[in-house]
Amino acid sequence: MLIAALVIVVFLGFMLWTPIDLELAAKRDPELRVRARVAWLYGLVSKNLGSREHQAQPARPATPGSKANGGSRGAPSRFWRIVRSKGFPAAVLRLFRRLVAGIDLRRAELWARAGLDDPADTGRLLAFLFPLARYLQSVSRLRIDIEPDFVEQVFFFHVRGDLRIVPCRIIGPVLVFAVSPATVRAILAARA
Repeated sequence: MLIAALVIVVFLGFMLWTPIDLELAAKRDPELRVRARVAWLYGLVSKNLGSREHQAQPARPATPGSKANGGSRGAPSRFWRIVRSKGFPAAVLRLFRRLVAGIDLRRAELWARAGLDDPADTGRLLAFLFPLARYLQSVSRLRIDIEPDFVEQVFFFHVRGDLRIVPCRIIGPVLVFAVSPATVRAILAARA
């Protein structure tokens, strides 16, 4: 019995310390195509999550009485009760920081070609985006290439990224968040 328990503990430890690799790719030209692959045991076990193509959906007209049509807002929603509960936003930010610290970004690339109908507007947009892109490249492993198009209104992009997630680095912050007093208060506020 003791040996079986020891084997289970060793197996669970192995599962929690073995990293999971996640590869994501998205491309828009003009349809949006998304591809993802998950690998475990350093690529020995992998699963392609497939490729999906999304086309732009036509906008649905607003129904009478909806918020888009100037209708009444009604009582505060459950979402706002959760967000306004004491300490919950800070707990979510703390969880986010700890989760990001537990994820190893191995590679991230972004290529974009952007142009607006007015070349002056394109220049203003790129005057904002170029310094932001250079700053992001200096503080992370992100590679960003932005090509301006002053002739026509276009927006094409290609994004690719590789992440490595070690489950034991993720489980701890999630458990701490789940049992924190702020989360308990938020759950009670949602039920009220």
